[in-house]
Parts: sequence; structure tokens; C-alpha cells
Amino acid sequence: MSSETNKDGTVILLDKSTVETLSETSVQADDFEHQSQPESTNTENKNFFKGWKKTIFVDDSSNIKVTFHVYLPSFEFVEGYPIVVGNIEELGNWENPIVKLKQQEGEYLHFKSNYWYSDPISIPLDRFNNYEVKYKYAFFIPKPRIEGKSKFSLFTKHKSDEKKKYNDDDPDEGDLYSEENEQLRLLEKKTGFKFDIVQVFVIKTRRTEFRSLRDFVFTSIILNSITSDNFKDKIMEYQGLMDNFRNPVLHETDIDFISQNIQKTKSKEYEKRIFLCLLLGNYIHFRQESFSRFDLPNGFPVAQIIDTLEKFQSDLLPGEFYDALNITMTAAIRLNVINRSFDWLKLFKVASIINPHFSFIEVIQDLKYSNDRMKNFLIEYTKSAKSIVNQIKNLSIYSNIGRWLFYNCNSFEILLFIWTDIIEHTTERDIQLIKYFCLRVEQLISSSHATSLNNYYRSGSYDSNDSNFIYEIYYYLSIIFPIVGKHAKIFKDLLDVAAGRVKNCALSNISNILTITPVISTLEKEIHDSYGEMVKELLKNYINKIDNNVIRYLLQVCGCKNEVLFIQNGLSENIVYHVMTYLEAKDKIIKNNTNLSAVILKLLENYRFWSLIFNATGLVDNLYSHPYVKQVQGLIFKFDAVILREDITIRSLQEILEYDTEILYPFLNLSAEKEKISEVLIKNLRKNYHGYILKIEQLRSFYDNFCPIEKVKDVQNFLYDINNRNNNLGNLTLKETLADNHWDFHKKNIVTARKAHKWAKSHTFYNVFDRGLKFNSYYENELTVEYIAQTLMPAVFIEYNQLCQQYKEWESLKCSEGILIWKNVKDIEKELNLISDYIQTEKSPKLIKTLKYLSLVPTQIERLQQLSIVVDMFKITHTKDDWLERIVNQEALLIEWLGKLVNFFEIFNQHLGLINNDCWDLIKELSKASDFIVFLYKIAEHDIKNLVNSVDESSYEEDKVSSLIQVKQFLLPLLKSVERLSLKKFLIEISNITQQNAKLGSKVALCSSNNMALQNLYNSISNKEENTREKIRNAAKRGTYTFERDIKGDTCKVTLSYSTFRGTTKPSYSLTDLHDLRERAENYSFGSHRQL
Repeated sequence: MSSETNKDGTVILLDKSTVETLSETSVQADDFEHQSQPESTNTENKNFFKGWKKTIFVDDSSNIKVTFHVYLPSFEFVEGYPIVVGNIEELGNWENPIVKLKQQEGEYLHFKSNYWYSDPISIPLDRFNNYEVKYKYAFFIPKPRIEGKSKFSLFTKHKSDEKKKYNDDDPDEGDLYSEENEQLRLLEKKTGFKFDIVQVFVIKTRRTEFRSLRDFVFTSIILNSITSDNFKDKIMEYQGLMDNFRNPVLHETDIDFISQNIQKTKSKEYEKRIFLCLLLGNYIHFRQESFSRFDLPNGFPVAQIIDTLEKFQSDLLPGEFYDALNITMTAAIRLNVINRSFDWLKLFKVASIINPHFSFIEVIQDLKYSNDRMKNFLIEYTKSAKSIVNQIKNLSIYSNIGRWLFYNCNSFEILLFIWTDIIEHTTERDIQLIKYFCLRVEQLISSSHATSLNNYYRSGSYDSNDSNFIYEIYYYLSIIFPIVGKHAKIFKDLLDVAAGRVKNCALSNISNILTITPVISTLEKEIHDSYGEMVKELLKNYINKIDNNVIRYLLQVCGCKNEVLFIQNGLSENIVYHVMTYLEAKDKIIKNNTNLSAVILKLLENYRFWSLIFNATGLVDNLYSHPYVKQVQGLIFKFDAVILREDITIRSLQEILEYDTEILYPFLNLSAEKEKISEVLIKNLRKNYHGYILKIEQLRSFYDNFCPIEKVKDVQNFLYDINNRNNNLGNLTLKETLADNHWDFHKKNIVTARKAHKWAKSHTFYNVFDRGLKFNSYYENELTVEYIAQTLMPAVFIEYNQLCQQYKEWESLKCSEGILIWKNVKDIEKELNLISDYIQTEKSPKLIKTLKYLSLVPTQIERLQQLSIVVDMFKITHTKDDWLERIVNQEALLIEWLGKLVNFFEIFNQHLGLINNDCWDLIKELSKASDFIVFLYKIAEHDIKNLVNSVDESSYEEDKVSSLIQVKQFLLPLLKSVERLSLKKFLIEISNITQQNAKLGSKVALCSSNNMALQNLYNSISNKEENTREKIRNAAKRGTYTFERDIKGDTCKVTLSYSTFRGTTKPSYSLTDLHDLRERAENYSFGSHRQL
């Protein structure tokens, strides 16, 4: 179905059957000579019929056959028909309308077509010998005949059943109107179709124009007329169409047209299919001119296009049509690649004909094939394309295809396969291809998308930064070494690219690089040397000091699985050597080794590293010859000599003995071929050091705890000596501490200090010692350290031992004896553990509980006494038989023996266990505040809040008055009801009060201690109020106001005075005094109203 676009944008299609019928009629022109006349022929028109038959059916092999196909304007407004006339007899000699044009009518046509065609016209060749054969299109209107029947009924088309009447005398008689065209049309001397479009006719006085080409079918006519015999002629006819009617042709032969026809044609109709390929190329080119790019749609029958092009022969078409075929081939290849098919590879052969530059690969530059798909592609390439490509002589074209193949490799495996199995090598080709090959190698190395070979690594998952990937890079560099190794600069560039890519892997994990060092060492020297330089450069940035990371790096470089450094190849040996160089440059301590002990401590800190180095095996000659290693070896040897001479200081000994013998023993013997420092020697070093430090601690503890500086006159000398020894450990050698006279200054104190050291933290022991110290201080004017060590402490040891022995039967001990040593002891169980060797009795829960109560006995007895005083003071109702009296009366008996102490506290806690410390504080202060309580009773009915306004601005005075107000506020309700309360309810009220004001006890204490001051203040305020009332009364009844004007200051001064009864000096009050009297009067008045 062809198509055309109107000016208004409407696309109108011509029915298929019409085009096919017209084409078949044209193809069978030779058969027309033997066919009968159409039924529409008028048999009475004998002259015209004979002329028409003569023109159409001349049987002469020296003739050409021409069929006219033309688009004409509409003739619906006039009766007649279009014709072709020309300057030869077969065309009517310009006058006879013997070549009539017809319209095809079909059941599928929905509009009257402007397309007209003639029957095939046979023209003798000799007509062209003498002159040019020319023709034009005309419209013939026959004259009406006298009778009703027309002689031209064959050519007349009636619109109705009405019969027209024309002239019967002359069948050619009528009016002939030619097309409006100054130039006549030239008929070429060849068989075929003649295609025209006539733009304008003027019939009579009316002008008719060709306006819309809706059903262009010229290309379809050519297509359907193609055979193997006339193919080249039809191609030329098509070229004529393109020359004259390019746009209509291209619009007719769109994708749908080509798709439908390529599927409709049979495989044996090869010429038609190749013609459709030509049409497709022209159409794609047309669309690309408008839209820059045009791709075949999915679903297009590209398989038929590929099959057709595959069979193309160079002699089938002239070379000028190859460009169109090349466009078709390129589009088909692109769609076939998108559809993930390899059929397009068949076209390499035809490409060598129609596109010898093989430029189609530019549009499929990136095939985006996976490794597996690329392998399958190369299999098909080998079958279909390899032999064709290898025949290419042009070096540039061949290298361009090679570059394209290299570019589509995503792994070294495929790349190497192409180089070795696909490329046909010559010296000239290799020179060109090597740069593209190396470029792709560089890209694969640099790309994070390069994949691992399944043949070598089948891990299931793959990380482009793992060791397998890194090894793959260098492995394939090794494989291609024979290819590019002779190109030194190129190969160096590849090695640099590989190093750069591998350095990127180090950003995530340098271990992936280091672990493959042993396998890299098996590759060519040029490769592993480059790798080694890259690793050394990386490690230089990673190594700052000796640590666990450095150890891990060395083990990975050597491929070691445990903590033994086995250097198995020269590459690893070289890297390890350079690591030692980097570490030496960073080690400032060893470089400036002025302090041997500090250096040894640093080496001990890094023992794991140095043990790894000195116990290394394999290729270790270079390692052990390294200056850094030799220097460390010498330092350890030197330190061993210091130990053996006992010249090591106590401070150094202290520092190195922080390490276990399992480390010290091998470390101190690292530099020796045989043992120099034995484990027995190290054990003795520990014993001597700890003995010395313990002796210092014992003496210091003795002097600090049992020789108080304020009582023992010479202890400062001993403490100074101990401090001096302790501060001089860095200079004191082991040999000096082992000297016989080293402890002479403390000789008399050492035994006692050692024995007392255990009791330094014992409170019970110190209680016994403290009692002895106080006793001796009373009789001795000046105590000395020697006296304490030689006399007092031995006596204390004896006494303490005797006291502790009594606890074997502790329940029969008196509490007074127990309090002696258990005074102020908080942690009973800890103390029992300290003296367990002396007491030698079971630590029963009852004993622990009893001893805890023992320390509370004085406090609780005191509290009971205070409570008893308060109860009497407040006259609380109780009897001699109540629990308070029982406890107080029996307390001496209850607390006499340790065994009964628990019973006492059970009774105490039963009645007073809920009384908290705040409540006991209040009871304590109340028991001492009897005078204050009397004062509190006195002011119970008075408002004392005005006292605050009468005190000085001193915060202390305000605190006293404020405390008085609070105490009165909380205790007043208790004072009013206390005589009606039982002892139990009294304690409840006291407890409630302290819950409201926890610090009330301290406020009672403050008021009690300032009782007289508060009473004086209260009395003063009371008298002052009465005096103020008297002054106000006198001022109101007898006062005289005097007003004086200050002329200079323009102010007025007022004073009040009145005479006294005794005749004394008159009181005088200024305005300020009067204001003060007024404020007092208001306060007293307000207070009186409140009381009311």
C-alpha cells in the first residue's frame, strides 16, 4: 500500500489490488497481442479499432513497448477522456485519439484516483531513427453524433443510463485540449514504463490543476513488474522516478511499505527483495536527513533483509546504488545486534562489496557483550567473517576492525584469544594493531568492570579489588609479554597503568595486593620488578612505626600463614629489606640511642616484631645484613652485658620486669647464638627487685602509720632517706642494693616494719597501738623511731595478740573490752579477714552482727538518755513499766556482755527502728534546750514575725530570727498538745515534723545557743512598741509643728516638738522621724488587727 501526504496532512492509501493489477497488466504486455478486445470496444468504430489494434499488437521484434502512467487533474466537470498524442502514427500524429488513458476501478477504492494508465504501446524502433519521438497528454471531447449511438462508446464513460449522441460521420471528430506545457515530452527509445505528472489543463475556458497526490503508486508498479530479466531496466526506471519525483517516491516507500512487501515476496523473487533493500536504504537516508538518526523498529523483518543482502553479487547493481544498500545493511546490522543475534555476521562478505571500508562497525562500536556471549560471538565470527576480514589488504581498514574487536573485550582471556586466534598477523598489521591492543590492555587494567576468568577462579562472586583480580592483571601482562615485551616503552606504560590500577585497590585494602607477592614472583622479572617497586612505594606511605600492621604486611608479602617469617623468593626478600629501611628512618629513639634502657624498653614494646625478624628463615642474608637489624642486635648484646655485671638500675629493672619471662628470656637472647641470659637469672632479678621495693614499702608504711611526725621527733630523717632512695631508683644499681651496708640506716627498724606492714590497714590493731602510744606519750617526753620500733611495737604486738585470742569465746566477753579494739571499725568482715590468723574463730553471722552493733552502743545509749530527758521535759505521759523505762533501767545489764548485745538492739529497733537520724538530731537538740523551750512557751501566743523588721541587716541575725520563727511554727502545735500524747504518739509527731523540715534540729540548736539574745530582742521590740505609742499620743495631743523656709534653697523645713511633764528639753522630730513614727504605727496597727 503506497501513501501520500496532502497539503492538509492527510495520508491517503491506494488499495493493494489496484497496484498489483496494474503492474501485472504492464508486465504481460506481450500477451495483449493475442487477447480478444475488451467488451467495451465499439465494433462499429472500424477505422479507430483497426488503428488501435495496429498500434497495440504489431508483432515485430524490432519494437519497443511503452506503457504510460500519469497523474492528471480532475476532469469530472466535462465529458470526454484523457489521451496520449505524439508525433508518430502509434501516438496519433498529434491529432488522432488512439492512445486512451484509463482509470483502475476496484471494490476497495474509496475515492476517484487521479492516476491514469495506458495499455502497452508497441512502437517500431525505426521511428526513433529519423527524429525525436515526442508526446504530450491531452483531453479529448468527441462531438455528439446525430443518431443515439456513439462510435466512441469504447472510450466513453457514462455517469448515468442516459445515452449520448455523437457525430456518426467521423469517429475522430471532436475537440482536443492539450496540457498546458510549453515543452513537449520526449519519449526514450526503450521498453518500459513512462511516468509523468501533469499539472494543468485548460479545457474550453476552464482551467483545471493537479492539486493533491494522494495515491502515488509508481514505485509499486515498478516493484511488481520486476523479474530477473528486466531487473536492471527497472532499477533505471526507479532511478528516473527518484530524479523526477523524489519526495512522493520516498513517502510511498516507507517502513510499512517495505516491511509488508519484503514479507509478501518469495525467496525466489530475489530481484524484488534486493529492490526493496534499495528502497529501504533510500528511505532511511531520507529520514536521517530530516532527523539526523533513524533506526529500524523492533519487529521489522530484518532476517529477510540479511538473507537478501548475503546473496548479493557485485554484477547485480551498478556501483552508484551501493550507498543505499550500505545504509540498509548498517541499519539491519544495528537492529540485529540489538536483538542479540549473530546473523549479521553473514554480511561481512557483502560488506566487502558494497562497503569495503566496513564502516558499519562504527554504529555497533560497543556490542556490550558479556564474556560468555563474546565467546559465542567469536565462534560465529570465525565461521562467517574471519576469512573475509583476513583478505583485506588495506592496513588502515584491517586495523580498524582489529581495534573494534579489542574494544569489545571485557577480559584478558578474550583479548588474548582475539590476538592469537582471530588476528592474521603480519609485520605491518602488528605494528598498527599493537597500539590498539595495548590501549585495551590499559583500559582493562584501569577498569573496575574487568571480570575474573572462570577457568582460574570460580568463586561465585567477584570483587574488582580482590587479590584474584590483581593477580589477573599481572598474569595477563605476563601472557602478553611475548607480544609487547619487545616494545619496551609500550610495555613500561602498561606496567605503569597496572601499578596505577592496583594502587586504587590499596585504598580499600592493601592486603589484597601484598598477599599475592609470592605468586607474582613467579612471573617474568620485568613484571615482578615493576610490581615490587609499586609495593615498596605503597608501603612507604603505609608504614609510620613498628606495629601489628607492619607485622601483618611482612607476613603477607612472604605468604606466611603463621607467625614465622619464611622468605621464599627474591621479590619478598627485596620488599622486606626496604620495609626495614623505612622503619629505620622513622625510628628516632634508636637513631639517638643515648639512653640504653629507653631503647631496650622500646624494643621490648615491639618484641613481637623483632622476634619475627630475628627468627626469620629462608632468604635472610640481606635482612640480617641490614644496618637497622645489626644496630638492634648490638644494642641487645650491650644490654645483656649490663645485666650480667649487675649494673642495671632498679628503675630499668622495674620497667623490663613488667614483661613476662616468656618474653624477656627470648628477647634478651635474640642477639646471641647461644644462651646468655638464663631463666634462672631472670627469676633472681625479679626476686631481688621485688625484695628491695617491698622493703621500701614496709619502712614507709611503718614510719607513716606508727611514727606520727607530731609525736616522734626523728621520724623525718627516716622518711627523707626513704624518699631519697625512691626518687633515685634511676641511678641506683642492682649491685648497690645487694651490698651488705645498704640498709644500715634503717637496720634497727626493719624487723618491726616488716611485721607491722600487715597491720597497717587494720583498724583494730591501730586502736590498740593508739592506746599504747597515748600511754607512752604521757610518760615519755620525746618519743623516737628507735623507741617505737624496739619497745612500743613489740608490746603492742603482744597485747593485740592476747586481745584477739579472747575472741575464741567471744560471747562471754564484756562489751567494754570489745569496744576497745572495735572502735570506729566500719567494715567488720574486712577486718575479720585481716585478723583471721589471730582470732581463730568461725566468722558466724551472729558475731558479725554483734560487732556491727558494738560500734553503735555508745551512740544508742546516748540517744536513749536524750529521749528520756525530752520525755520528762515535755511531761509526756508514761509509766515505769513502759518499754523506755525498761530499756533505760536494764541497759547496763543488756550491754555488759557481747553475747546479749543482739538482744538489746532487737528491743531498741522494735520501738525506735523507724526513727531516722534527722529525728534523733531534733531529740538531741531538744534535750539540751530546756531554757529555750521555756522561752518558746512564753511567746507561744505572740506574733513574732515583726522581729525580722527589727534586726540588723546582718545575715546571721536574720538567720537566728528566721530559725526562731520556723521552730515556733513547727513545735507550737506539739507544745499545745504534748501533755495529752502518749510516748508512741509523741515519737510519731516528732517523726512527722522532721519529715516536713529535716533540718529543724539544727535550727533548734541555733536558737538554743542564742536563747538570751533572742529573749532580749523580743523584750526590746515589745518595749519599743509601747514607747512609740506614747510618742504618737503626745504628738497628737500636745505637739507643735514649726515650718521654716530656706530662702536660698527655696525649700521648707518642718519639725514637731512638745513639752514634757517634767520640764525637760522638748523632744524634736524632723519630717523623716515623723515618717518613721507613721510606719511603726501602721505596723503595730496591722499586727493588732491580725491578733484580733
